[in-house]
Amino acid sequence: MKKYIFIFCFVLVINLLKAQETKTHAIVGSFKSEVPMFILLKNTIDSTLLRATVCDSASYFCFDDLLAGDYYVEVSSDKKTGHLLKKNILITTNSESIVDIGEYNRIDVFIQNLPGVVIESPKRQVYEQELGKFTFNVKHSDFAKGNKAMDALRITPMVTIGLDEDIQVLGQSPTIYFNGRKSNLNKTSLVQYLKALPAGQVAKIEVITMPSAKYEAAGSGGIINIVFTRSSQMGLQGNVEWNYTQLHYANNSPALNLEFNSKKWRLFTNGGYNQNRNYREVAHHIVYNTSSGPQIWDKYYWARQKLNGSYFIQTGAEFFYNDNHTFYISLTGNYGKQDLFGLDTTKVYQPGNVLTDSILKTVNEDNNKNKDYAIDFYHTYKDEKRNIEWESGIGYFNSNSDGQQLLNSTTTDINNEFIGELGYMQQRTNSFRGFNAQSDLLMSVLNNSKLKTGLKYSYTDARFPLQWYDGVNGSLIENEQRSDNYKIIEHIAAAYTELMLKIHERIKIQVGLRGEYTNNQVNNVVLDNLIQKSYFQVFPTLLTQYLISNNHIIAGGVTRRIGRPNYGFLNPGKRYENPYKYSIGNPYLNAGSSINSQLMYTFKQRYSCVIFYTNGKNTIYNIPITDPVKQTVYLMPQNVGREQSISIQLNFPIGLLKNRWILSNSIRYSGSEATVPDIEYKAPWKFYWSIQHNETFKITKNGKSRIGLDINYVSSHLYGVQTVGSMATLDINISRDFFKDRCTIKVIGRNLLDTHNQTMERMDESGSYYQKLYSNDRGFTVSLSWNFQTGFKRKTKNKQSLTEDQKGRTQL
Repeated sequence: MKKYIFIFCFVLVINLLKAQETKTHAIVGSFKSEVPMFILLKNTIDSTLLRATVCDSASYFCFDDLLAGDYYVEVSSDKKTGHLLKKNILITTNSESIVDIGEYNRIDVFIQNLPGVVIESPKRQVYEQELGKFTFNVKHSDFAKGNKAMDALRITPMVTIGLDEDIQVLGQSPTIYFNGRKSNLNKTSLVQYLKALPAGQVAKIEVITMPSAKYEAAGSGGIINIVFTRSSQMGLQGNVEWNYTQLHYANNSPALNLEFNSKKWRLFTNGGYNQNRNYREVAHHIVYNTSSGPQIWDKYYWARQKLNGSYFIQTGAEFFYNDNHTFYISLTGNYGKQDLFGLDTTKVYQPGNVLTDSILKTVNEDNNKNKDYAIDFYHTYKDEKRNIEWESGIGYFNSNSDGQQLLNSTTTDINNEFIGELGYMQQRTNSFRGFNAQSDLLMSVLNNSKLKTGLKYSYTDARFPLQWYDGVNGSLIENEQRSDNYKIIEHIAAAYTELMLKIHERIKIQVGLRGEYTNNQVNNVVLDNLIQKSYFQVFPTLLTQYLISNNHIIAGGVTRRIGRPNYGFLNPGKRYENPYKYSIGNPYLNAGSSINSQLMYTFKQRYSCVIFYTNGKNTIYNIPITDPVKQTVYLMPQNVGREQSISIQLNFPIGLLKNRWILSNSIRYSGSEATVPDIEYKAPWKFYWSIQHNETFKITKNGKSRIGLDINYVSSHLYGVQTVGSMATLDINISRDFFKDRCTIKVIGRNLLDTHNQTMERMDESGSYYQKLYSNDRGFTVSLSWNFQTGFKRKTKNKQSLTEDQKGRTQL
């Protein structure tokens, strides 16, 4: 093992030293245009064309690896008409490594291909690090094909998928955004949607650990912003994808993505179906400390989802009224169905008396349907002469979940003699609906400074009716004492202001202040019991960046966040797994808060080291509690009294063999500690490792045949006050492009280590709780995707748009 580590470090050092042998320079700039334009680099002496790339709306261009010389940059529509803009640059051996020539203005023209010119794409980095934000460019990785958005999240640095598919950032719960707008899907629907959405329809995943004042303060783990792909190719283009996955059960997942662009309109539709039948096993070992001595429960539970699938669709349009006004509307829908069958076998060992030992068998049938849809409408106004941008919008969402759970428990003694039988059924009809409205204004003030301000209001109405039936003599009779109806109403009003200052050529500062007023009501309709909470909190943000040199950047920041309890946590209704284990909400939860700070160092805008520190108060976790009197275990959300965590993250991509072998590496070392005053329990500091490693090797020089490797490892760590065991996954894939790169076939070997299982344990004075979850995820996926486009020519002679391959732009 030490030998391989030494070779790895030796190759890394050699590559870094090699980059320092000859001083090279880069010319960078930015360009704004309604359509793509050619950016040309020429020699001033003889006007020889040296480089060419393409730049479109709000994109950067970069010509790197340049030696000292006399150059000039042109922006051109075609070779015959000549340049539209020209900039001369003289580079000497004493020049900075990066020469920034600023921003070009918008030019509203259409372009024609340059004959005889090879279009270069900028270097596409899979991982990018900025102050307070880490970006995983899914579109630029070979991972995009054959996987789902949930799989992409699983390998995103700083993101972990915990027990029960909880999405976490640095051990905290984030807020999920799509295209910069907050998602209103509940947890179940969100997981279904991410499992159905192909990763190929995701351009990038932004992990915003230090959100500015513009974003909602909710989410102690920051924000995960999932940005969908979009094209500026004129005409119709799209993608058809079909995946076949064989794990414990066979699953199929077809998907379709369509987009049509014209000068005035952009129409888009994507949808698909995801079949997700699976099998899992759970083992529990519970010890109750009773007055007679420890009572031991050994539980074994297995469950299979016989019918589990979801449909999703997103459709919408953008209308470019003129250079100033843009209108956007979208409709997102999700429908999921789950049919679960499980068997729970529990052996109970009484202290000091083997005659009372017993065996409990519980059959669990749970059927659930989720139906969600959301409508968003936005208007954007831009005035580039006055440097003003104003966006306002409104959205409505509706989510419904209909479920029925039937349990039948039989108790026998150790000789299999019948003791008793118990059965009951729950019917749930949960619903969420509401709307939100927001308005944001961005303007330039003073010199090199920008001011952003905005308002937002949201309203949510959540209802949790529950009907309970007891099994009596083979019949189900409603139990009105356990039937209930809970209603939750929440209002949130917010205002913010942030100022972005460039006080020096090397120093940038961003300061912001956000205020939020929250009114929350939890109403037990049957008992007419109302729990109401109202509070106003302020959330400051400070971000700074110092440019030491063109190769060295240091940045830091601090922000305050809030962690509001989700509606499911507030619902006090019980949901049983068997008569002795259930989940229950807590309507008395308080909103948690945290102070997050970050320090980052970046080398050559490629390698980075980031240090995070979080100091949280009243953080919410779902904690298992043992009750030795009633001999039950129940999961109940609790406010953690105080929680601290610290993380150090290294990101270092490596290109070998002239970039035919690309390795993306992310290593994180973290630690946390927490206390829960209500149950008088403290989890001391525990440190752990998290490693994400992805690599792609181009088997052929043209890159049409590739082989890839994805490794994800998380060592044992804390989840609240519970200890979660380590987890490791290893996926290997091989792919091949056909028919001018329009068709791709990919085969993925999934979870080849067969260690996709997790353990969780906790111990206090009342007893101990241990759980091991095993999911049979070893298998393979065969993916087939086909890209098509029907670009059209304009009536104007010899004017057409670029293809997606010709654009080669860097997503921002």
